[in-house]
Amino acid sequence: LDETNFGALHLLGEIAIKQGEYENAIEYFKKVLLIDSTNSLADIGLGDCFRNLGKDRIAVKSYKRALETLTNKYHENDPEVNKTVCETHIKVGQYYDDILTLSKSIAEYKKAKKLCPTDTTAYKQLGFAYKDIKMYKEAIGEFKTYLDLEKEPDINDKTISKDDSEIILK
Repeated sequence: LDETNFGALHLLGEIAIKQGEYENAIEYFKKVLLIDSTNSLADIGLGDCFRNLGKDRIAVKSYKRALETLTNKYHENDPEVNKTVCETHIKVGQYYDDILTLSKSIAEYKKAKKLCPTDTTAYKQLGFAYKDIKMYKEAIGEFKTYLDLEKEPDINDKTISKDDSEIILK
């Protein structure tokens, strides 16, 4: 294995994640970062590994490092970079949801919405966060936008409970 080929190392890390081999994936992503310390995709991969291992604090540090790097590379006309930044803001927001720091999760979801206004995940997550802090009017607005943007809402989506759907219907 050519250690300077960080593309191959990154792909090995991605495959290891798909196989549930998070410790192996971490090693591949760390090698990528030794070659290129600004490789945001490797930081996101590390974050995903740590998150799956239950090491959320370390995961969010990796995600934030990726966001910092991606922000420096940000190009308004680059949809791939925007999508990656958007997805990473959502991951950080979900971390803040898990530790019940909803003001921070709301801020992350709003950043994601601004970058990717047609991506439904940020709207749905923002709706949940608003619901949890009893900001029902805002929650309704986010859930309605989520439903409007969904081309074909998945009626089997287990992330929206019956209680949540009652909020949407009000």
